[in-house]
Amino acid sequence: MSDWNETQIEAKEAGVLKRGMTRPEVEEALKEFKARGRTDPRAEQKKERAGTGRVPMGGFTQNLFVPDDLKEPGYYYRWFRRERIGRAKQAGFHPVLVSGEDYDPNNDDHRNEDQWFTVAKGRTQDGHPSMNYLMRQPEEFRKEDKALRAQQLDAVDEALKGGQPTGRESEQMYVPKDDQKIRETTFKRN
Repeated sequence: MSDWNETQIEAKEAGVLKRGMTRPEVEEALKEFKARGRTDPRAEQKKERAGTGRVPMGGFTQNLFVPDDLKEPGYYYRWFRRERIGRAKQAGFHPVLVSGEDYDPNNDDHRNEDQWFTVAKGRTQDGHPSMNYLMRQPEEFRKEDKALRAQQLDAVDEALKGGQPTGRESEQMYVPKDDQKIRETTFKRN
């Protein structure tokens, strides 16, 4: 990228680039902007609004997201409803603690759900708030799980391609004649 292109991009980001400006005019406007020591006025307004905790109406927001200050590299984060916590623990997930400490199942304080990072989302059938718990799993467990799931799906694909279903339901399933086999293109993966 040429210096002139970089200058134009910088001037546009600074908000000083106007239609029809010549190269010297752009460079002068950018020079004055830098001399004032200011940044983009829109960025300053965003910073001011961010400090108030104000969220614009109609804007895109995520109810269940993982704040960046809670994320640690090497972990996969996911939200679970209360009824799925047991299964999540079996899969290698552990709760994220509000204190930021690593979860220790032997520590009585860590087993207390009041110490876990939670968000209320929706309502249960009896009208109480439905709590969602942030849990994390080591990335290597996630990769192993994805590989296992891919193997299972490949086995199902092969069974369907061959017209020979496997499993206990195979006796009750419709099996097409040899001339009605499923085409290969149906099972291509990206």
